[in-house]
Amino acid sequence: MTDQTLPYFGHSTPSVPWASVIRIWWLVTWRATVGSVATGVTLGIVISITGMILGWPPVLRTALVVGTGSVIVLIWHIVAVRIALQQIYADLRLTFAREI
Repeated sequence: MTDQTLPYFGHSTPSVPWASVIRIWWLVTWRATVGSVATGVTLGIVISITGMILGWPPVLRTALVVGTGSVIVLIWHIVAVRIALQQIYADLRLTFAREI
């Protein structure tokens, strides 16, 4: 049987413990969910109230809330991943290196 590890600057790729994977996954999941809901609800309320004041039909308000909410969720999930990558963990250090 041959070694299936890839060389990583002269060393084999370090294995990541499942406990660390779960910790990072949970960090991304809860921040993405809470941030998306909080931002989406706030923006949805603002759009709905503005639409009612300006007399927009319900279909237009709904389309704006759904469209804007989708974009906000996508952007916030990317931000949540970035926060997780910048986080300092007690037993794990994430480092990045460019391939040349």
